[in-house]
Amino acid sequence: MNAKTRNKIRKLWKSPDEGVWRQAIELVESLGDTSALGVLAADLDVRFTMDESAVAGDRLLALLAAGPEEPSLEELRTRCARMRFGATSITPVHGAAWLRVLHAQQTDDFDWNALRSLRGMCQLTLTHVDLQAPGATDAPWPPLDRLELNGTLPIHLPRLSAQRLRVDTQGTVHFGAHLAAEEIHVRGEVVDVRGLAASPALRSFLCDRTSVVSLEGFEASKHTLEQLHFGTAPQLNSLHALRDATALKHLYVGASTLDTLDDVGTMQALATLSLTGAAVSDLAPLQGLKHLRVLDLRRCGSVRSLDPIADLELDLVVLAGTAVVPDAVPPSLRHRVSWADEPQLMLFGAPAVGHIRREHRWSAFPT
Repeated sequence: MNAKTRNKIRKLWKSPDEGVWRQAIELVESLGDTSALGVLAADLDVRFTMDESAVAGDRLLALLAAGPEEPSLEELRTRCARMRFGATSITPVHGAAWLRVLHAQQTDDFDWNALRSLRGMCQLTLTHVDLQAPGATDAPWPPLDRLELNGTLPIHLPRLSAQRLRVDTQGTVHFGAHLAAEEIHVRGEVVDVRGLAASPALRSFLCDRTSVVSLEGFEASKHTLEQLHFGTAPQLNSLHALRDATALKHLYVGASTLDTLDDVGTMQALATLSLTGAAVSDLAPLQGLKHLRVLDLRRCGSVRSLDPIADLELDLVVLAGTAVVPDAVPPSLRHRVSWADEPQLMLFGAPAVGHIRREHRWSAFPT
């Protein structure tokens, strides 16, 4: 089977429309190539919910998990009709090597041992699942490509490894355990980041708000972290953990209590710096940042002079809400300043960073 046909089968199989994904079975049958069933088995996206219509799926899952890794066409034909309705428990798939994608929503008595046994799993989504329930943190979870956690409860991250982590919650988020990740996107309030000390490959961390005082835990990623965004950080008063960060290009810290730029001045790769609402006044530490192109100082009411950064090759300096008056802007920057309350930083090379979308789609991650 060529790659084009294989990809077509995958596309049909992933459709939410029963009439469409059944075409994948028909296509396999028409080709007379049962090895293609491995494609379907590898891409099964099984949803587990408390929906009563899902009860019938439990026995089907048990049979499939106990059967061959590549079920026969007839087996698949008889089971696929109700497979997409999900099941009420993940216990039947304990140790299933074929399961790649798992969605669990509002399940009682979640089988954490079964979850840890799914060594072939790549993507996991948990919605309204209590991560502080007995058994949730007894042992590390299997390493994942993508992990998504949604709900209203406080989220205490267990010991785990995931290349991409997305959290959307109305509660608080605690990165207090051993956590290894490369990209983290949080909609919610981050109250603890110490567990990020186990993420030496972290490249991007974005969150709406945080109540942390310092960035203890980020020391491990100071040479890999490229983008850091805190929408609001009213208690943050130190960036010392990222002093001498060599890879950080885009730094956003909103509504913080930062009163000095000494640590920022050591981040030689910075291209975008946004410190809206900070208590800083002296810009002298920035004069050595030769790669800095966008400087956002909105609502930094103590900033009065741009003279220390007059020699930088800046493309944009945003001054709305500062104490800088137009006549005091150095000639070299006179045509590069903006007094807009909501400037379009993207037009000047800054990455697009808005509110995390509520739709649970992985495309929302920065690329």
